[in-house]
Amino acid sequence: SPPWTSRHSMPMASLIWHKDAAGDGDATESAACGAAHCWKLPRTDAVSAALSQGATGRAEDELVDREEGAPQQTPEDFMDEVIAGWDNGRTISFIRRLVEKRPELAATVGKLAKEVGKIAKDAATVSEVAKEASEVQRSRVGEVGEDAGDVAIDVENAEKDVGAIAKDVGEPEEDVGNLASDLGEAVKEVPASDLRRSARRSITFAGRDLKDELGDKEPLTIIQFSSKMYFCAQDAPCMVLEVKRTGDVSGHSEVSYATSDATAKAGHKYVHTEGKLTFEPGERDQVIEVTIIKTKGWVGALEFNVELLPDELSGATLGRYLSKARVKVIDTTFFPTNKSQRFINQGQLAYIPRWLLLVEYWKFNWQNRIVVKGTIKWVLVEQMHSLYLMLKLFMNIYLIDYILQMPEHQLFSKGRATELSILIAAHLIPFALLHLLDYRKLTWKLSGVSRMTLQECLLRRYLNYTDESRASWERGEILMCMARDAPMVAHSGYMCLLKLSNHFGELLAIFIFQLTAPALFDKPPRLLTYVPMVAFPLLLVPCLLLRQPRTIRCETAKEGKQNVLIDQYSKTVDNYRMIADFDQRPQLLSWFER
Repeated sequence: SPPWTSRHSMPMASLIWHKDAAGDGDATESAACGAAHCWKLPRTDAVSAALSQGATGRAEDELVDREEGAPQQTPEDFMDEVIAGWDNGRTISFIRRLVEKRPELAATVGKLAKEVGKIAKDAATVSEVAKEASEVQRSRVGEVGEDAGDVAIDVENAEKDVGAIAKDVGEPEEDVGNLASDLGEAVKEVPASDLRRSARRSITFAGRDLKDELGDKEPLTIIQFSSKMYFCAQDAPCMVLEVKRTGDVSGHSEVSYATSDATAKAGHKYVHTEGKLTFEPGERDQVIEVTIIKTKGWVGALEFNVELLPDELSGATLGRYLSKARVKVIDTTFFPTNKSQRFINQGQLAYIPRWLLLVEYWKFNWQNRIVVKGTIKWVLVEQMHSLYLMLKLFMNIYLIDYILQMPEHQLFSKGRATELSILIAAHLIPFALLHLLDYRKLTWKLSGVSRMTLQECLLRRYLNYTDESRASWERGEILMCMARDAPMVAHSGYMCLLKLSNHFGELLAIFIFQLTAPALFDKPPRLLTYVPMVAFPLLLVPCLLLRQPRTIRCETAKEGKQNVLIDQYSKTVDNYRMIADFDQRPQLLSWFER
């Protein structure tokens, strides 16, 4: 029976024990028997002994006789005893016989009947309570179901954790399944209220026990690098990586390794290396040596990888996190070369000779094979333009002095039309060829590779700066350095030198024409024609030197303003929401206008 019931709250809606009310004593006894059997009321010793033996009328008479010989009870005590002993239908017969023998108890029995009637009236209330209890029970069942679902998820996660642990120690999957099944059965036996708090903790301890157990059965041997990252200087002959074997080192172990490219490329920055390491019994340490290729010039920090391979692994297990290592080759050179190292170390950037920077930057570009090939082809094409210029000068003299003035029989081909056709072909064929070569110059990647090399090295250096160094840079400076300064240096610092070579070639072609034309066309030499070739450079160089300081100041101020503008604009884009929320648009536009 529910623990909240009492002897005064029995559901006895159909129980009327009085014979006059029931109309049938046997039916009344049967109802009383059912109610008493359901609720298991506590009983006094005397009544319980008689009823538990299935007492007949004769036994009940004997019990009444014993009661008559016993000390007299008060009616209230007797009522309590009768109610406490309400456990069987025969109690009704016993009470009836007792009243016949002891009439003085009739009043007490009547009081008992009223009490039972009151209990019957409360039956409906008890029924509602029972319904509410049923609803509570169903709700509780739902909560238990939710707890069971959470427990199932915990068990599933626990099985995954156990699987990962067993994978580390090399245990077969069959044993993992058995362990997970045992853990699941163990979890089911724990109350739902406790599982939510202790499921993960219990599985963790079980996993540790599994490791200990498996470690006792089959000791582990793990091979891995001693570090995740290694560093070496650019001028170092080789990089040495330590490989360690831990755990049981009493056996024989082998593992293969190989290098792979990252930002550093094999054959340019390091020598591709692969092989096999052998650990003899008791041996714990081995090393891998990778040759570093020395490079000249400034390239920034480069990286490559060294990996332990599981293909030919024997007698050991690879570490989960240290089976692959990164090697960073630190560049200790200065841009563009180490010729400016003394000025940079002393913080005297303004004292670096500009011609020195220009020459060293030229050398820096010639370290790239693509730039070297493109430069050679570019210079050859430009000199072909110079030769074409000299050819046109000779053809113009021949056209004016010979084809248009001399008689046809004195011409080389004995015909003016033929001479003009040859002259037109001599103009058009080189022009078409040079136009095609000028178009091909765009595919030689000369300016693009030079610019990309600068941008890549700048980004690589920035990513390897310390936090303090990165904090000293404004965002606008970084953006403009990548988007404006690097292309300008590549175009104005390197490509302009190639264009300058073209101009020198044209001057040389004109000089050769001035020297050879009088002899070829039987003309007297004129010294006045050499004056512009000498006077123009002499006047131009002092002018450039005088305007250079002012030009540099103006260019520097312009670039500084551009940096501030781009920095502010990028911050405006990033913080637009804050500017709009605090109504700062007018102030921002006013600053921009100033």
